[in-house]
Amino acid sequence: MIDKNIYISSLADVQTADIGVNTKVWQFCVILPKAKIGSNCNICANCFIENDVVVGELAHSGEAVLRGPQWQGELPAGRLERSWYSCL
Repeated sequence: MIDKNIYISSLADVQTADIGVNTKVWQFCVILPKAKIGSNCNICANCFIENDVVVGELAHSGEAVLRGPQWQGELPAGRLERSWYSCL
């Protein structure tokens, strides 16, 4: 169950219930079922967050694709921490 202190745009496709309080998910975001989003996060428009990605507390993600740990390459694998702010 998603907490009442979470804002999810009606234009977002959020498939996980693992979202921390005071988090905002804006339009055109896709968050897959096994992703975990921390508290007080701001997931900006047009983000895609794959399964097995953990977004830490107080994170802000811009236009980004956050990939699970099975992907290696340009993006951090599987974790977005408070100290890593993304506008990719």
